[in-house]
Amino acid sequence: MNLPISSAIPAYEPGRRIHFEDFEISWAGENPLNGEIYLGSYDGRCKSFDRPASSAPLSPSGEAVNGMAFSALPETAVAVSTRSDVTFLVPDGRGDWHRADYDGGAHGVIATSSGGFIAPLGRNGLLTMKPVRGAGQILGRFQIDVAGNTINFYKLARCSGDGTKDLIVAAARKDGFAIIEVNASEDRIELGLSHFLRNPGLDIVDICSLASPDWPRAVAWLGVDRSIHLSRDILQARPFKSLQIDGLRGKAYTVLHDRGHLFLLTSEAVYGFPDLASRFLSGEMRGDSLTVYSHYSKEYDDIYLHQNHLFLGKHGDIYRVPSESFPIGRDPESWQENSEPKSEFVEVPWERSSKQEWSNDLLITPAA
Repeated sequence: MNLPISSAIPAYEPGRRIHFEDFEISWAGENPLNGEIYLGSYDGRCKSFDRPASSAPLSPSGEAVNGMAFSALPETAVAVSTRSDVTFLVPDGRGDWHRADYDGGAHGVIATSSGGFIAPLGRNGLLTMKPVRGAGQILGRFQIDVAGNTINFYKLARCSGDGTKDLIVAAARKDGFAIIEVNASEDRIELGLSHFLRNPGLDIVDICSLASPDWPRAVAWLGVDRSIHLSRDILQARPFKSLQIDGLRGKAYTVLHDRGHLFLLTSEAVYGFPDLASRFLSGEMRGDSLTVYSHYSKEYDDIYLHQNHLFLGKHGDIYRVPSESFPIGRDPESWQENSEPKSEFVEVPWERSSKQEWSNDLLITPAA
């Protein structure tokens, strides 16, 4: 088994459709260790952009890849998630890989600063794995119960890490969100619940870090109702800033942050909010309007970030869009094919959400 890994970054023109005849793209993302773009397919394969002819079948079930993560310790280890299984590959030092599979679906996978991996398993908890040299890879599972209800871990964001300890924020759909401390040893990851916050009126579908030098624990999370929620310091700053923006359309899927801008994918549009995160972090959220750059299309199924570009997933292909020109530029034809709908740049009113009744007590303890 050979998973291609290199440091070459191919050049793709802005707006160009990236298409492979035998590889329908279900996921795209960056290997932060070398800046390279990786792709996952709807049949469980993975490959890199610079070696488009070479792909590796990684999912035992052949399900669509929904996440990849990369670890530098002990060497470049890889984790791949699907809705049926999670696969871990650790170099054996001889040009091949030790492999460990988890027979159960995940909503994605992230890497910790210590070189480990964490995957959200829904109501099955969190899956952990710390790569070690040799064939004996150890997988762990962490669950939390509240009043007999097992928490639904859906999406994860790492907001700080020093190589030994990390802070993870987990979106848990209608259950709320959890703040989890991650401690790593040489061969395993230990998780501890720091805080659990609940809001009975909110269904949280995604979360992302807004980390900056001044605010390393800043995050944004997204409600299925398209509400956007912001915190400068997830451990300290409350109440949170919540925006219920009039005029947005569709069911909310994804929120992303890039250099002070926020991006939102719904079932009907891609929205860009220029400088929303940077304005919030600097305390400049004043006035009665918010600038939104919108691109209406019901055909995008996912959105990713790589080196200041957005990758928009559509029918097994992806479109590369400069993230700076999306929220700020006025000429959509400079980055989209002529067949794509034109974008709109508008000022829309916003108001503070009326449904923010957060409980911020540590109500629960991890299940044994």
